[in-house]
Amino acid sequence: CGLLIAGGPLQRLEQDELVKIDRYLARGGRMLALLNIQTRLPVGLEQLLLKWNVQVGLDWVSDARGAQANNSYIFLTSNFGTHPIVRPLLGSTVKLVGPRSVSQRPGQQPSADAPKITEILFTSSAGQLIEGSVTNARVMKEGSIPLAVAGERGGIQGVKTEGGSTRFVVVGESLFVSNDFISDL
Repeated sequence: CGLLIAGGPLQRLEQDELVKIDRYLARGGRMLALLNIQTRLPVGLEQLLLKWNVQVGLDWVSDARGAQANNSYIFLTSNFGTHPIVRPLLGSTVKLVGPRSVSQRPGQQPSADAPKITEILFTSSAGQLIEGSVTNARVMKEGSIPLAVAGERGGIQGVKTEGGSTRFVVVGESLFVSNDFISDL
């Protein structure tokens, strides 16, 4: 497998599937994980990604500054990080619909084999991290909220892996790559 794409799963992944994904990544695999906005229930990727130093929120993110159609849950953002993977996107905008927050796992002590996590996409400074339902929402954080990360774990000196460095991207929403949004760009 050259690239594993988790394209917005709606149902909880089986434990054996999660073990296989973890093993694939540990052997130098590549993964693009897109989170589905239709469910805020854990699908198993959240716990697996936490092991890889990525924190996925079971929350909503809004951005009044980039709001589309008077809805702050549907917004445009052009706030990219400094990772090489987003360089081609500089000067572009990305349309997101009700994404989850995705960030580097807080408080993790770096170890020799820990993946390096870089936050690569953010809301504007008017972003809000919201918990609860849309009708019963509580604002938990305001400001620039991370929406996607890139992670890499290189080879450990003296340890040979089959596929080389592990690389992955996790995005808190899956619709931004759908055909429906291509015409809006």
